[in-house]
Amino acid sequence: MTQITFRDWVFDCDVESTRKAYESITAGGVETCQCAGCKNFLAHRDSVFPNELMKLFADLGVNYKRAAEIYHITRLESGLHQYGGWFHLVGCIESGADAWRQIDKDGKSFTGELEPLSDHFQIGLTPRVALLPKPFHGKPVVQVEFETRIPWVLSEKESASIIHPTG
Repeated sequence: MTQITFRDWVFDCDVESTRKAYESITAGGVETCQCAGCKNFLAHRDSVFPNELMKLFADLGVNYKRAAEIYHITRLESGLHQYGGWFHLVGCIESGADAWRQIDKDGKSFTGELEPLSDHFQIGLTPRVALLPKPFHGKPVVQVEFETRIPWVLSEKESASIIHPTG
């Protein structure tokens, strides 16, 4: 494991295992969905992630073209569209805030607390994982959550203001 410090997080990452897992994933969810929201994100994918995050992904062995999930949240008053998503890496968080904070006594409700990387992009790390691709099964995993706001660039009509997971 390689110890990585990024902003307020310190985590251990098995870079080679992460890289190998991504090499066996042939497509991210956004590439397999035909909804307008996913197509719009795909049109932005090569420019949506801040350089700081792209460097981190390269250091970790994460393929930014293979997100486990991308989803359209809503069209904002500004005209931008809010999206969320996540990636996985083999490793564990040593210190730093969890991207999800419990907001009830039963442990069933959480709220996201992401850190801004730019005016339109924020991330967080969590040990809570969802939609884990098979190459990561049986390994310790960290989920890298993100949220971004991007313009609509397609000639197709904008997506409705609902969450649309790409699964």
